[in-house]
Amino acid sequence: MIAAITIAGVGSGPARVASSASPARPAAVHRMSTHYLLSHVPVRTAHYGGYLRSKFELWTEHPDGCNTRYQVLIRDAVVKPQVEAGCYLAHGRWVSPYDGFTTTDPTRMQIDHVVPLAVAWGAGAYRWNANTRMRFANDLGTHYDLIAVSGHSNESKGDAGPSSYLPPRRSFDCRYMTDYTAILWRWHLSINSTDKAFLRRHLANCGWPTVAEPARPRIGYGSSPRQPLHTHACTTTSTGKCIAAGEFCPAADYGHTGYDGHGAKLTCTGSRSHPHWERI
Repeated sequence: MIAAITIAGVGSGPARVASSASPARPAAVHRMSTHYLLSHVPVRTAHYGGYLRSKFELWTEHPDGCNTRYQVLIRDAVVKPQVEAGCYLAHGRWVSPYDGFTTTDPTRMQIDHVVPLAVAWGAGAYRWNANTRMRFANDLGTHYDLIAVSGHSNESKGDAGPSSYLPPRRSFDCRYMTDYTAILWRWHLSINSTDKAFLRRHLANCGWPTVAEPARPRIGYGSSPRQPLHTHACTTTSTGKCIAAGEFCPAADYGHTGYDGHGAKLTCTGSRSHPHWERI
């Protein structure tokens, strides 16, 4: 997993860290202390009323034919896969930073929203329009909003905040809490008092790491997410989530059809050894 994180001393504001660049390289990157970022994340009571995972559109398609899920798998592979027709990934290798699980089978990896969608909803996304929620759910603007991890660790985390869940791989804790804090600040989200106290205590123990200043996306408010024009209930996975285009499907479902959270009809197709849901 790639990210620019440097352990730094406590700071009350953004820190500028000089680089050792040659004259041909740009000026020093503006870095920000997690002390500053966390202090500028407001504390509010979470608002979970009305939350549905389907209000965050997953996964968006990209011009190269690989949707967001595949983009993250390609980016996070420790051995880059060969990308074949239909965005089938072959000959790659992945290591889950949460628990060290290693595999050459991309179907055993899942994409984690470091700040879970349910947490984001309660922290302010309930006020966003559908386009902003879609951009958050598919955010490739940093290397840490979305991360490829083992299915087991992702399902163990669920919708938990940092005071309830940290990755079992302790060496990743500081990095995880740094990323979590940067995402809240980047997306203008709030935090509950329990999680803020937890992050303040543990990030101090980490030495208040710094991150390259995250760009802050434009937030759209006021419009309701688009409503599905259908009466079909979504087809769910074994974990109870709606299926989505681009996600892997069980080999036993090959050739079967189902519906995603927006009512789009999908079929389980592609390679029989690595089938995925695809819009019809």
